[in-house]
Amino acid sequence: MQYKHSLSSYEKECLLFAADDKGIKETAHLLGISAGSVKKRRSSILEKTGCRTLVGALAVAIKEKIISF
Repeated sequence: MQYKHSLSSYEKECLLFAADDKGIKETAHLLGISAGSVKKRRSSILEKTGCRTLVGALAVAIKEKIISF
């Protein structure tokens, strides 16, 4: 699967926090942004990767070497 668009650095941060099992509120607190902003970034991640879940988006990001641990 090829993702549609590259992820922004902010989206990559949100995806890495999701991979670290951080929820929306905790991610927002750690990044100093609103929970709504995290939700928008997660939605954008799903759209760009063509996935329905964050687990799927993480799998794509790892396979495509968008993020690494």
